[in-house]
Amino acid sequence: MRGSREHLEGAKLWYFLYVCDHHFSIAYGRPPVIQEDMTITNHEKFLELAGINQGDVRLHSQVAVFIILTRVYNTFGPDIEEMILEADLMRLQHFNSALDMWRSNWIHRLAPNMYVATYPAKGVDLHLYFGKLQVSSLSLRGIQKGMIYELSPQRRDLANTAINCATAILQMALNDSDVRNSLVGVPIYLHTMIAYSAVFLLKARQRSDTYQLTADPILILDLVNRIINLLLDARAGERHLSGHIATGLKKMMDRMISRETSQKPGETQLHESTPDYLHNPDGQMWGGPNYFGIPDNGVLRMFDESALFSNENFFPLGFFDAMPATHADMDYRPRDV
Repeated sequence: MRGSREHLEGAKLWYFLYVCDHHFSIAYGRPPVIQEDMTITNHEKFLELAGINQGDVRLHSQVAVFIILTRVYNTFGPDIEEMILEADLMRLQHFNSALDMWRSNWIHRLAPNMYVATYPAKGVDLHLYFGKLQVSSLSLRGIQKGMIYELSPQRRDLANTAINCATAILQMALNDSDVRNSLVGVPIYLHTMIAYSAVFLLKARQRSDTYQLTADPILILDLVNRIINLLLDARAGERHLSGHIATGLKKMMDRMISRETSQKPGETQLHESTPDYLHNPDGQMWGGPNYFGIPDNGVLRMFDESALFSNENFFPLGFFDAMPATHADMDYRPRDV
């Protein structure tokens, strides 16, 4: 780049495409097209040029966080049945530390915006929670029935970190006015992470006793119910993703509660009337039926080539799952929308 206006605009477009590509690769379950090269690795040099504004700083904060998350994917890969070994859990912790450093680097560099108030800086906290949820929930990937009933302290700590981050995401969306008022105008990635956080917490709630997780069942139901109402009340068109997510979460939560209220004390087995495909014959504790309309892959998949694209009945979140359902109460089929 020689500093000409044309080169400057071309570089901005390139970084914008990188961020959009990675937003949609996660939301739609496809591999990113733009991979890391020298222009991405050294992206902060762009901010040293004359004429840089706050929009550029916001853009490059996104470039920086997706560099970390893409490296997570490249390190652990997409194999949904490959459990993270105890020896590799420290690497997850290192990625979480990298995300903490990312926040420290960017949180004070983003000034308020006349259109979205202090959302830019608060968005850094949101993306920190997004990233640490994605990283930490990988600690549960590939856990098989009968393989692990007592999580190691390090694995449980990562799982609880994921629960805490998912809780913080929902609380921030509900309680922070700048975030709450920006729900309609922000990228689909935010809606994807809100939906995943809610689903993750509902499933953590089911497993909290078995794995001694810090999932407050009353708080989780309250948060998910309030998120459903928030999304339903969003001022958006009928085809906006927020309405589909709210409908899916409502059906999922209703089925879960219905099953709990009808289950006899001490009952642990699925009802006899449960369809065979919900019995999860492969024994995956964290794997099971599809929800949100596409086949479940049993893991938080950042870039899954099998996910379907959205239309009026489907939105692609089934791939995006470290703790998929094993019970009929968690099954959601968007055809009912």
